[in-house]
Amino acid sequence: MTIEFTDLAEQALERSSAAARRFNPAALLRAASASGGSVDLQIVEAPLPGDETLVRAGFTLLVASGLDGTLDVEEPHDRIVLRAPR
Repeated sequence: MTIEFTDLAEQALERSSAAARRFNPAALLRAASASGGSVDLQIVEAPLPGDETLVRAGFTLLVASGLDGTLDVEEPHDRIVLRAPR
C-alpha cells in the first residue's frame, strides 16, 4: 500500500482532524475505499485490524487496507478522492 497526498488534500485533512479533535480529543481520521473513486473519510477512536497509520505534521490518518494511490481534493466542499497510483 502506498498513499501519497496532494498539498490540497493535506490541508483539508489537517482542517478536518483539528475540527474532530475539538469535539473529541481521541478522534482520528480513517480513510477507506468508497464507490466511484471517492474515499470514505471516517472519524474513529482506534484503528481497525489491517489499518496502516500515517502521521503527518498536522494530522494522523488511518488507512484501510487496499487503498493505493494519491489522495486529492475535488470541489465542492473539499471532497477527498483517491487518484490512481503514479
